[in-house]
Amino acid sequence: MVQLPPLRRVFPVRTQLLPIKTEEISSHALRIGLANWQMVRLGRRFPARDDIKLRNIAGALHNAAMIRVLDDGADYECCVLGDAVTYAYSVVLQGRKVSDVEYDAPSFGNRIHTLLDQVMATKCPVAMRRIAGRDFPEAKSPNAEAVLLPLGPGETRIDHILAFVSFDPDPQ
Repeated sequence: MVQLPPLRRVFPVRTQLLPIKTEEISSHALRIGLANWQMVRLGRRFPARDDIKLRNIAGALHNAAMIRVLDDGADYECCVLGDAVTYAYSVVLQGRKVSDVEYDAPSFGNRIHTLLDQVMATKCPVAMRRIAGRDFPEAKSPNAEAVLLPLGPGETRIDHILAFVSFDPDPQ
């Protein structure tokens, strides 16, 4: 019998960001966050920041990030990050503007900025899967799933984005 070497993960050369429907989210933490967001928006396009109660998303706080929108989306500030989000990257995000992250880690910062800009443009949730490539050395985890949820005081103005990120979900 021929002995084969153990399989190892092969990272693609380029990182893949794959848009998914919110119904396709596989992570339990992301589904908790999304369900709460849907519940508190009460038929509105999106809920206000004050509508989000930490006790209602306790099972997903580890995977949460609250991002403040600056100058109507010209920049963003990472206000609060759960432990999983803080651990998952070799770049410090807490309390930093995304433009500063782009300066330190251009490809990583640009990916974040692009996703946040997409939420601002559509004013809708954005869900995606990421398969990290060799061009994304900041990722400590090869696979991720995320949902970014707009928050704001009215139907048109977003002042925060609530993100939930899960690392190493099945890339399907």
